[in-house]
Amino acid sequence: MKRTIALAVAVISAATSILPSIAAAEPVAISATRPDTWEFGAFLYGWVPSLAGRATFPNGQSSDISVDASDLLNHTKMAALGSFEVRKGSWGMFTDVVYQNIGAFRSGYRNITIGDMGLPADVSASANLDIKTTFWTLAATYRVVATEDAALDLFAGARLADVKENLDWTLNGNVAQVPLPGQAGRLSANNHNIDALVGLKGRLAFGTDLKWFVPYYGDIGTGDSKLTWQAMAGLGYAFGWGEIIGGYRYLDYNFKSGSRIDNLNMSGPMLGAAFHW
Repeated sequence: MKRTIALAVAVISAATSILPSIAAAEPVAISATRPDTWEFGAFLYGWVPSLAGRATFPNGQSSDISVDASDLLNHTKMAALGSFEVRKGSWGMFTDVVYQNIGAFRSGYRNITIGDMGLPADVSASANLDIKTTFWTLAATYRVVATEDAALDLFAGARLADVKENLDWTLNGNVAQVPLPGQAGRLSANNHNIDALVGLKGRLAFGTDLKWFVPYYGDIGTGDSKLTWQAMAGLGYAFGWGEIIGGYRYLDYNFKSGSRIDNLNMSGPMLGAAFHW
């Protein structure tokens, strides 16, 4: 019987950055189990989510966060996403990590006018926004369904969500040839949460030789967060060396009252390659 691992996301991320794999990119189950055999799987993938949320800065001001998928691609400074799974018989473990560093810089300049009358005054402003998100899931699994065309794992574990947002701004101006005092500042909002999770993941195979399959994943949890949940579904194809998997992933966080970041969600398409040995 052919054994395959299809590793699927979440979140979220977002989250990450801001805020993301959501972890829907965790390995999809092996189609059969061997009690005395160690089995391993790795999934390297890309996730291009849109990010939305709301943050409250130390000065009491709140601001909506919105980064669409195209902006995330254009302003990603660094990203690292991947999953790893180990299994022996019905028991196993998996881990999934999503790290994204997103930055954007904006500047502007404007002369001051009243009606059609120009004034000898101008103002310039610049702002730099940096968002870093890390979502790390670690869980133990138990295989409850293991047939040639279907696999289902139940799991329990935890997810770390670390979200950091920094906004640096500068404002300068002139009246005639006299410069006005410049102003600058920084606003920061950080969240570091660990939540317990339960969930399920698996796959359904179909087609000739069962090479096509539908991977799926879902989790829900709470702890430092009021509620977090993640879901993924997609389509995969098995080769002799592994699988190609594409899908859609959603990761959502509702943080507790008093948190600097009120809520955060990340959603978008993902694509990657799974390897097994």
